[in-house]
Amino acid sequence: LFASFGKQPMTVHLAAGTYSTYGVKMYSGWQISGAGIEGTRVNYTKDSSNTVFSSFYTANDSAVNQLVSNMTINCGGVNGERRYLSAIQLRGMQWNTITRVKVLNCSSPSREGFILWIICCGAYNSNHNAITNCIVDSCWGGGTSAITIAHAVAPGYPNAHWNCYDYNSTMTGNYIRYAHIGGPGGYQCRSLTIANNTMVDCVYGCNFDSGDNYGTIVDGNTITNSTSWGLVLGGGLIYDSFIIKNNTFTNITVAFGVRNF
Repeated sequence: LFASFGKQPMTVHLAAGTYSTYGVKMYSGWQISGAGIEGTRVNYTKDSSNTVFSSFYTANDSAVNQLVSNMTINCGGVNGERRYLSAIQLRGMQWNTITRVKVLNCSSPSREGFILWIICCGAYNSNHNAITNCIVDSCWGGGTSAITIAHAVAPGYPNAHWNCYDYNSTMTGNYIRYAHIGGPGGYQCRSLTIANNTMVDCVYGCNFDSGDNYGTIVDGNTITNSTSWGLVLGGGLIYDSFIIKNNTFTNITVAFGVRNF
């Protein structure tokens, strides 16, 4: 899949059907859309070199205008599996979007195995990235966040820049179920919006535990049957000017928690 394509910006429409990939390396301006969640199915096949773990991924922090949409991605993991199988990991600066994607059978051996992830590690701010109207279902292990927007979230991460932030990004309208993980996570963000998401049977609903976060809006989310927290702040960092409103917590021991990870 896409093995013969160049690096120039392009738009690709995947017709209804089933496709297999060892992992598609994305570039700036790549727009890849299927024929809908029920129409286009992409099955991940483990790379023989054991170096690619995502169906779609980017390695360039300056990438812009990337899009993956309208498809189901089956990562091929099974219950109890502990190898890292992610779905989409986009590195990039601005206007990168993951939307209307259903993800099945991911797995992770650790808390850092993000399933749908947009991150920038460059020495500049990122902005206006979005993960919207996606479904993450039947993913195993880890305890990480199912969907994440971040900027250089760890000191040991290559080229990490703690003085830069992601601005004005959104995670809205997503449905996350039975993931053995958490819902949306925002790390090193300013003016991030997490709204109208549904998290069912997850470890936690929303998570903020890396990087300083300012002006985050958590609004209108529904969190049910979390085995730990509804919403958790952790890591002993700065969480300033949060607006948390209109969220519904059901069958949760602790709706809101602060934890020093």
